[in-house]
Amino acid sequence: SSLRFSMASGFQFPTYHAFPPFFTLQINEDLRRKQLAMWADLVCAYCQDKDQYFVDFEPVPPMFANDSIQRKLTPDGLAAVGKHLLDTGRGVWTDAGSVDASPSSSPRGKRMLILWRPAQQWADVIYKWADESGLVDNVETLFALYAGADTEGQEFFDKPPELIRAAVDVLVAQRRAEWIRDPAGDSVKFLRA
Repeated sequence: SSLRFSMASGFQFPTYHAFPPFFTLQINEDLRRKQLAMWADLVCAYCQDKDQYFVDFEPVPPMFANDSIQRKLTPDGLAAVGKHLLDTGRGVWTDAGSVDASPSSSPRGKRMLILWRPAQQWADVIYKWADESGLVDNVETLFALYAGADTEGQEFFDKPPELIRAAVDVLVAQRRAEWIRDPAGDSVKFLRA
């Protein structure tokens, strides 16, 4: 098998997680790009396996270390993985300023929302629900989307508000929704596609 079992977490780490050079940022640009893609895949698989949506980058999370080979990703390596997740749409810093900030302009933070399921897929699920519920051309609060009685049983029910916000941002970019800002709590108006 190409997977190694970790007793500590129950997650099966790929065999390359036991390869010491994996924990050192590669100098060659092509190798580094592949290495960062492998790290991103690992982070997303780990979070999906744990039904986890956030990774705190400080202190170094267990997935970025392998005690059996006495290796862990350096701070520069962690920053590179975080930037790669951000640049590929698989992560959004949640503590680097406003959640509303453009993800590509967000500085490095310590906590990242991991989009192991792309925001586009979440956006499609939410929009389909809104359409089937007769909410197109109507307004729904952000809170009601992730915690409301009308969304109970939906895939996005009880998901982190940051995840719902990222999905709605996709709908806004596609002109299928618009934000209605309010100090008491943001709302979403769903628009005809």
